[in-house]
Amino acid sequence: MINFKKIFNRVPPNKSAFIKIDIEGGEYRVVDDLLDKIEQINGLVIEFHDVGVLRATFIESIVKLKRHFYIVHIHINNAGGLWVDGFPDALEITFSKKDLVV
Repeated sequence: MINFKKIFNRVPPNKSAFIKIDIEGGEYRVVDDLLDKIEQINGLVIEFHDVGVLRATFIESIVKLKRHFYIVHIHINNAGGLWVDGFPDALEITFSKKDLVV
């Protein structure tokens, strides 16, 4: 297992990375760690799982990410099904860093 600190130690300080995250429910636990390295991230794709039961956590994560990123694409994971209110239970969302968008 590797953490973001170790990953970003491999990225030269003058370079940035595009990150893809699909950790089957663990994505919520790494949002703050990602934001700690915001200078080195130019884009993200995050698959959010259990959106129905973790709706408040999902919304909180999106609000945090939208401070620095635009949502540029949303894809429903068909295998995730729908929550009781009809909202998808698994979403893949692509974010682009705001300062890269003209």
